[in-house]
Amino acid sequence: MVRCVCFQYSNCGPDIQTGTASMPSTAIVEERESLTAQIRQVSLNSTDPDTLWSFWETSCGADDLEVLDTLCAALDPADPRLAVARTHRSRLS
Repeated sequence: MVRCVCFQYSNCGPDIQTGTASMPSTAIVEERESLTAQIRQVSLNSTDPDTLWSFWETSCGADDLEVLDTLCAALDPADPRLAVARTHRSRLS
Protein backbone atom coordinates (compact mmCIF):
# COMPACT_ATOMS: atom_id res chain seq x y z
CA MET A 1 0.00 0.00 0.00
CA VAL A 2 2.76 2.44 0.91
CA ARG A 3 4.56 1.75 -2.39
CA CYS A 4 1.35 2.62 -4.22
CA VAL A 5 1.08 5.89 -2.30
CA CYS A 6 4.73 6.72 -3.07
CA PHE A 7 4.12 6.06 -6.75
CA GLN A 8 0.96 8.12 -6.85
CA TYR A 9 2.61 10.90 -4.85
CA SER A 10 5.62 11.04 -7.15
CA ASN A 11 3.29 11.46 -10.12
CA CYS A 12 1.54 14.53 -8.74
CA GLY A 13 3.94 17.25 -9.70
CA PRO A 14 4.49 20.62 -8.09
CA ASP A 15 2.48 22.31 -10.82
CA ILE A 16 -0.71 22.58 -8.77
CA GLN A 17 -1.80 26.17 -9.25
CA THR A 18 -4.39 28.47 -7.88
CA GLY A 19 -6.90 29.92 -10.28
CA THR A 20 -5.01 33.14 -10.97
CA ALA A 21 -1.52 32.82 -9.52
CA SER A 22 1.38 30.80 -10.84
CA MET A 23 2.42 29.81 -7.32
CA PRO A 24 0.56 27.22 -5.23
CA SER A 25 -1.48 28.58 -2.36
CA THR A 26 -0.03 28.46 1.15
CA ALA A 27 -2.57 25.82 2.15
CA ILE A 28 -1.53 23.56 -0.73
CA VAL A 29 2.17 23.97 0.09
CA GLU A 30 1.55 23.18 3.77
CA GLU A 31 -0.55 20.14 2.94
CA ARG A 32 2.04 18.87 0.48
CA GLU A 33 4.81 19.26 3.08
CA SER A 34 2.69 17.45 5.65
CA LEU A 35 1.99 14.58 3.25
CA THR A 36 5.68 14.37 2.34
CA ALA A 37 6.66 14.08 6.00
CA GLN A 38 4.02 11.42 6.65
CA ILE A 39 4.92 9.32 3.61
CA ARG A 40 8.62 9.62 4.47
CA GLN A 41 8.04 8.45 8.04
CA VAL A 42 5.84 5.53 7.01
CA SER A 43 8.48 4.48 4.47
CA LEU A 44 11.26 4.66 7.06
CA ASN A 45 9.20 2.77 9.63
CA SER A 46 8.40 0.00 7.16
CA THR A 47 12.06 -0.97 6.55
CA ASP A 48 10.69 -2.71 3.44
CA PRO A 49 13.25 -2.36 0.62
CA ASP A 50 10.62 -1.92 -2.10
CA THR A 51 8.79 0.76 -0.13
CA LEU A 52 12.01 2.61 0.66
CA TRP A 53 13.11 2.34 -2.96
CA SER A 54 9.78 3.78 -4.11
CA PHE A 55 10.11 6.76 -1.78
CA TRP A 56 13.78 7.23 -2.67
CA GLU A 57 12.76 7.54 -6.33
CA THR A 58 10.62 10.59 -5.56
CA SER A 59 12.09 14.08 -5.71
CA CYS A 60 11.65 14.35 -1.94
CA GLY A 61 13.51 11.14 -1.19
CA ALA A 62 16.34 11.28 -3.70
CA ASP A 63 18.85 13.15 -1.55
CA ASP A 64 17.55 12.12 1.87
CA LEU A 65 20.50 10.56 3.71
CA GLU A 66 18.35 8.81 6.32
CA VAL A 67 16.24 7.22 3.59
CA LEU A 68 19.36 6.11 1.72
CA ASP A 69 21.01 4.69 4.83
CA THR A 70 17.85 2.80 5.77
CA LEU A 71 17.47 1.59 2.19
CA CYS A 72 21.06 0.34 2.06
CA ALA A 73 20.58 -1.50 5.35
CA ALA A 74 17.30 -3.06 4.16
CA LEU A 75 18.48 -4.24 0.73
CA ASP A 76 19.81 -7.76 0.37
CA PRO A 77 23.54 -7.80 -0.50
CA ALA A 78 22.69 -9.65 -3.74
CA ASP A 79 20.13 -7.01 -4.79
CA PRO A 80 21.54 -4.97 -7.69
CA ARG A 81 19.79 -1.87 -6.36
CA LEU A 82 22.21 -1.84 -3.43
CA ALA A 83 25.10 -0.74 -5.67
CA VAL A 84 22.95 2.05 -7.11
CA ALA A 85 21.91 3.28 -3.67
CA ARG A 86 25.46 3.08 -2.27
CA THR A 87 26.87 4.98 -5.26
CA HIS A 88 24.31 7.72 -4.86
CA ARG A 89 24.94 7.82 -1.10
CA SER A 90 28.68 8.24 -1.63
CA ARG A 91 28.05 11.19 -3.95
CA LEU A 92 26.11 12.96 -1.21
CA SER A 93 28.82 12.62 1.43
